[in-house]
Amino acid sequence: MNPKYKKHKSWPVVRLACEAYYRSVPGSLTNNSGPFTAKERCVALGYGAISLTLFFAAVAVMITALYQGLHFGFGRLTGWERVTANTALLLQFPILHSVFLSRFGRSWLTRLAPAPLARHLQPTTYVLIASIQILAVFLLWSPGATILWEAQGPLRWLHNVSFTLAWLTLGKSMWDGHLGVQMGYIGWLSVWRRLPTIPWPDLPTRGVFRLCR
Repeated sequence: MNPKYKKHKSWPVVRLACEAYYRSVPGSLTNNSGPFTAKERCVALGYGAISLTLFFAAVAVMITALYQGLHFGFGRLTGWERVTANTALLLQFPILHSVFLSRFGRSWLTRLAPAPLARHLQPTTYVLIASIQILAVFLLWSPGATILWEAQGPLRWLHNVSFTLAWLTLGKSMWDGHLGVQMGYIGWLSVWRRLPTIPWPDLPTRGVFRLCR
């Protein structure tokens, strides 16, 4: 067992999880020369678990809400209040999503993690915040009471096929754009592997990105 791991005091389930991951990464049990301690690696692992959980929750809620024609939200506003609130929910995602990519936004991201891990966990905290934003959009959405149109018969089948293909295309683009970046695990995993810097991939030019770059 890693000597640093022995010194780390935490809940038994965390110790077991950390030990399992130590053994899953080649050389992690014997290489103690990296920049991060066992405790810091477990903290990064916790950030990763929260980020990935929120990411998959956000995707599930988004798929459900869009498939139901945005009649899924728990908001109960009506009239102009509903229009204003829904517009604000829509705008907050692209605005904040872009702000956090700026130098100013990245400086705020570094405040959301312990100082020794802050820069490495930027991709993870970025995805964590984005997931919360998406959850806010669809869970706080105030649906209208009127259904303007609903596909039936063959059109319903065509709608389902198109909806599925659209999500598969999105999944393919995320794969081509490097899942580690898209899902944020390139950050916490770099801490887990004791890498001095984040191994950022090259700008994607393969797959669907060949059509736009």
